[in-house]
Amino acid sequence: LLSWAPLGNMSGRSVRKHSDDRVHKFAIPRWRPSGQPVNRHSTNSVEEDISDLASNYDQVEGPSDGDDHWGKRFVICEDHPVRLVWSFVVFFMLIYTGTLFPYNFSFVEHHIPEPIVSDFAVVEALVDALFWIDLIANFFFTYEDEATGREVDSLRLIVKHYLTGLFTVNFLACLPDSLVRVVIHAFVPSSAGSVNKMVRLFRLQRLSRLARFTRVARVARCHNVWRRLEKCRSWRVINLCSALAWVVHILACGWYMCAAWQASPALTWVGRTATTDGESLIGASPLNQWCYAVYFVLT
Repeated sequence: LLSWAPLGNMSGRSVRKHSDDRVHKFAIPRWRPSGQPVNRHSTNSVEEDISDLASNYDQVEGPSDGDDHWGKRFVICEDHPVRLVWSFVVFFMLIYTGTLFPYNFSFVEHHIPEPIVSDFAVVEALVDALFWIDLIANFFFTYEDEATGREVDSLRLIVKHYLTGLFTVNFLACLPDSLVRVVIHAFVPSSAGSVNKMVRLFRLQRLSRLARFTRVARVARCHNVWRRLEKCRSWRVINLCSALAWVVHILACGWYMCAAWQASPALTWVGRTATTDGESLIGASPLNQWCYAVYFVLT
């Protein structure tokens, strides 16, 4: 208390000046291009000094990716109606890729004892054509920067991000079987049967398209209906049950492929399993074989 006693004899102007001196004693010196800081006892506030330092730092570092809007007029944002409609189209194509494509690949094209002519040829050709369109359309779709969380709408940054990302995977998934067969014949001299098997194995790479589910879900969250559904507990239960059913479906297809690739399928679980009519599962319909494969996975 005695140390603060002289303040009582000081005028109001002296007290304010003394307080300002105490504050500016710890103020951050302003940075100048010449490298010389200004006087610590200037009348500028600390906030102005910090803002000047930030502006000077930005001038040294240059503009960030968020400030680049080159080719913005040709870019489609996530909240655009066209982007939302196309996301729903891609969603249904991914549903086909994750469900009907493994079923057709396993139980129809590798049917035991011999393959069956597929009834999904027209649907598969349509889906492949739509995925070719999606391969080109991704060059004009914005993406979210993971570092800043901002939506990047620069065309050159989008092209760079896509070419260094999922473009190669999507391009390989879109290649037709005829082209893959020609490439395998040119680089791998083998018999016709082994070439056909390698071509069919290469088609499994199309399952990599399922990685697009995350991007489609992010675009769908921009819609109010999707936001309301995410808040419902019943919707979460439906998502969990759907994910469980899809995993069982994929495991059933893989379990059947283990028997189809054997030299003698009669010695596998397909040949040793009898249907309700007492006949062997070999030669049964693809749907009947799928049901038994699901039963084996669940039990």
